[in-house]
Amino acid sequence: MILPAVAEKYSLKPALILLVLITAGLVGNIFAPRLFMGFNYLFGSIAVLVILRVYGLLWSVVAALIAASPTIWLFHHPFALIWLTLEPLAIGLLLRRNPNAPNLVLFSAIYWTLLGVPLIFLFFLGVQGAGLGGTLPAAMMYWLIGVTNALVASLLLNIPVVAALVGLRKRLQSISLRQVIFNLLMAVVAGPAILVMILNGRMMENQSHANALKVIEDIARVAPLEIALALGQDQETQALGAILVDLGAAIPEGIIISVCDVRGGVLASSYPAIRPAGDIHDPFYNSDKLPVAAGIYRAMPRSDIPIPLWQRVQRSSLVRESLLESAPELRLLIEMPLAPHQHRLLQRQTGSLALFLALIIAALINALFFSRWLAAPLFQLSRATTNLPARINDRARIDYPETRITEIDRLIGNFKAMGEVLQEKFSEITKSNETLERRVQKRTEELEYLATHDPLTRLPNRNLLRDRLEQALTQQSRHGDRIGLLLLDLDNFKMVNDTLGHTAGDLLLQQVAQRLCGSVRRMDTVARLGGDEFVILAAEVHSADGLGKIAQKVLEEFGIPFLLSGQELFITASVGVTLSPDDGHGADLLLKNADTAMYQAKKLGKNNFQFFTGEMDLRIRNRLDLETRLRRALERNEFLLHYQPQIDLYDGRIVGIEGLIRWQKEPHELVEPTDFIPILEETGLIVPTGDWVLQTAIGQAKQWEADGFGPLQLAVNISARQFYRENLPEKIQRILSDNAFDSSLLTLEITESILIQDIEESVSKLGALKKMGVNIALDDFGTGYSSLAYLKRLPIDELKIDRTFVDGITHDANDATLIDAIIELAHKLGMKVVAEGVETADQLAFLKHKGCEKMQGFYLSRPLPPTALEDLLKIDAEQKSARGEEHRAALNRAFWDAQASSPPKDQHLANRR
Repeated sequence: MILPAVAEKYSLKPALILLVLITAGLVGNIFAPRLFMGFNYLFGSIAVLVILRVYGLLWSVVAALIAASPTIWLFHHPFALIWLTLEPLAIGLLLRRNPNAPNLVLFSAIYWTLLGVPLIFLFFLGVQGAGLGGTLPAAMMYWLIGVTNALVASLLLNIPVVAALVGLRKRLQSISLRQVIFNLLMAVVAGPAILVMILNGRMMENQSHANALKVIEDIARVAPLEIALALGQDQETQALGAILVDLGAAIPEGIIISVCDVRGGVLASSYPAIRPAGDIHDPFYNSDKLPVAAGIYRAMPRSDIPIPLWQRVQRSSLVRESLLESAPELRLLIEMPLAPHQHRLLQRQTGSLALFLALIIAALINALFFSRWLAAPLFQLSRATTNLPARINDRARIDYPETRITEIDRLIGNFKAMGEVLQEKFSEITKSNETLERRVQKRTEELEYLATHDPLTRLPNRNLLRDRLEQALTQQSRHGDRIGLLLLDLDNFKMVNDTLGHTAGDLLLQQVAQRLCGSVRRMDTVARLGGDEFVILAAEVHSADGLGKIAQKVLEEFGIPFLLSGQELFITASVGVTLSPDDGHGADLLLKNADTAMYQAKKLGKNNFQFFTGEMDLRIRNRLDLETRLRRALERNEFLLHYQPQIDLYDGRIVGIEGLIRWQKEPHELVEPTDFIPILEETGLIVPTGDWVLQTAIGQAKQWEADGFGPLQLAVNISARQFYRENLPEKIQRILSDNAFDSSLLTLEITESILIQDIEESVSKLGALKKMGVNIALDDFGTGYSSLAYLKRLPIDELKIDRTFVDGITHDANDATLIDAIIELAHKLGMKVVAEGVETADQLAFLKHKGCEKMQGFYLSRPLPPTALEDLLKIDAEQKSARGEEHRAALNRAFWDAQASSPPKDQHLANRR
């Protein structure tokens, strides 16, 4: 069963880390560094034990099988694969039984003592037939290597960076103080011990090797002299053999001295088993010839022979091979088997290993004891202080541990003192809690009241009103009563806040609430919706007349002045009235209907009440539909421009055009500008729409100029939102530049009401436009806030007389006088005059007589689409030589021919923008 220790065990990152760790284990066993006497340090199990802690038992066994596979080559037998694979299996099972004490070092020592070492004895003694002298140090060596690898793996996992890098779970990354002390004590003892053991073993091996070389060199100096003497006295091999036997008896046991010819045939030897008389003797037979020093080689059994490396080292020998100076055709061979030296080394190293093993075991026991001794008081203190506040509050007994360690004893004393302080604080807190609960209870009641009442007027708020309205509707369905709802909005309340301040506004709202409560029945509910809106819920209303009387009584209350800080204030209200079930049955529906009726009262001049009707709802729905459609009209290309020509009253020629927006809502349905332009203004859509008008009109005028019609003065209306945005001059300059249009041919028409909103801003912005060369026309002059004070300050080029004055000039002396005065005033100020809405020849004659420069209106042409206007422009171009009146008549005839219809009776409608 897998015990995964990573949250995302199937993601790419854990898989890559697992692959890296397995590779590290494999490399650690392939490139195992040599210690001494043929022993290697197999450190691949470090990675295997890390995998055990991070990825679980199954993956560690798989990793052990892969990492231990090189030992088949090292030992020429798969037996080592078994004991190295059993290591993570045994330690993993011990970890499962002790999940709260994951001591890898202790568990590794248990495994190697109880299972690993016996398996090594079984393998070396039983399978490979090695002696006890070689098996015992090998077993101790692998015990030390296994425990040391477990210690290294544990220390690595105790490093936060390493633990996080390999993906150890947060829960497993936390370690106990006991484990930290144990690992540190083991590292302090085991690290130097292992290092000393390796250095000592290397030193003894090197010393033994040096001694062996010295013996061979000594023999190599003496033997040629004796052999030369023997060869000089007797050339028979029998005498030479006797000399070599005598030499063999005088040198250490086991060393063989032989004399051979160049073919390797033995002439004589100190070793009886090597027979002379021509036998071929090769000391490197079945061995690797490894150079050691000048003329000295090591004959080591070949690596393909199935014995461990340390046994190959034991069975190797040193061979010195040289030519005899007295007989150059002969070779002197000195063979020194290393087995006796290795045996003595093993005996000495076995003693050293036993000493180090005893030291490591003693360190292990001491580490276990001291880590428990040092950490036990802290563990007991941790257990005693778990959930300490609750235990103190319950007055439970707390058994603090005792220790002779000064620092821990002080810590325990601090906890005792803290417990006593907490005991006192809990008593104080208990008393404070009782006081706080009473305050919370009081505050809760206040919040519950505020949740249903307006904090300023103390009237029911929207939530409580809705609740009472729904209750009334429920009772109505049972008893058949009628319910009235009056929604009241103060007229011009913003002006009170702006002039007298918000404090005065709040005081006014409180007095309004008091009056409303005094003007209704006790069964009725007066509520404040927010701002300056109030609602009266009138229950058990018998008729609409009765509800109307309530509304009238409310309005009469506002006829009495309000007193604010000693100052009288008159204010009115607009009231919307709805009745249930006549107008609907539902709280939201009734509130919506009352709101609709209230806005109708506002529209009809304020200070009145209006009953809700279905026509109101229809108008609201139509307006919402228009607003919804308008928001997509621009992107759907539903807007188009019609152009109304302007003629020069002196020569009758077309000198300008005014671009007027139209909305083609349906293929054969044009929406009147008066129906959608106010909505564009309110929603802010007038800004992008106005930009489109400017871009389209200037582009069209540029096209007509290219077609030979012109140049024509182009007039475009600018809304308030367009005018007061910061980048209007830059926007217009960019459009002019994009179309390469002459700025002097552009006239921006702006109404008086726009300019008077901020006269300083208007002067500044108009000045910027004038610097660009753009002409400014004051539209609808005389209908707004006409003032000579601002008129002389504004850089205006034209005054446009509103059609309301033009209509009456032929039959109303006052209108005629006003027109005359406006024209005279404009000329005195250096402005030209354009008359709008000219519909008759008498109006035209009057305006021409008074000196008006230009006119536009139905008498010449209604606003036309571009193609129809082009026909007029063609006629205008053909009639250049005609007199003004004849020219105008020709244009008029061309216009009606293009329309293929007679003039509509409602000429006002035809001239709407």
